[in-house]
Amino acid sequence: MKLRIFTFFILGLLILTSGLSAEDRTKAQKLNYEGAKQLKADPDKAIGLFEQAMQLDPSVPDYPNNIGVAYLNQKNYIKALSYFQKATKISSNYFRGHYNQGVCYQAMGKNKESVTAYKTALKYNSKSPETFFNLGIVYTRLNKKKSAVKYYKKFLEIAPSSMAKPIEDAKKRIKQMEGK
Repeated sequence: MKLRIFTFFILGLLILTSGLSAEDRTKAQKLNYEGAKQLKADPDKAIGLFEQAMQLDPSVPDYPNNIGVAYLNQKNYIKALSYFQKATKISSNYFRGHYNQGVCYQAMGKNKESVTAYKTALKYNSKSPETFFNLGIVYTRLNKKKSAVKYYKKFLEIAPSSMAKPIEDAKKRIKQMEGK
């Protein structure tokens, strides 16, 4: 009987301590929303709001990812990268975290790492035109023309017409690399 009571006590304690209240979850979502609104005007304020959201609900990968985006916009790639990595630790299949790691590595000139991050991102979203386009850029930098052309062509297959400038750019780069 004592073992049964003790077991129920432990189970109850686990439920109470592991569960996030709906109120905290809602508050975290509101903080994230407010942070997103502040991202361009006041990135430091946005970071603070995202951090509060992350503290309230550490199970949501969007919150550290958004902190990373703020640091990325400030060209603080090392800090940005650490938050994108936090996001993918929370959820290993979190596309945005892997994609943004690729963007960071690309900005830092770490092209091989960028390729790895972008290819991981494609495992979780194989219909991301930006990822294909960026892989084309990175492979061009690595002087791997065949791979660059391959990814630019994949980009052209799925890019919406609203991406007119990158579409034009990809076509131009393919022509240059194929010598046409």
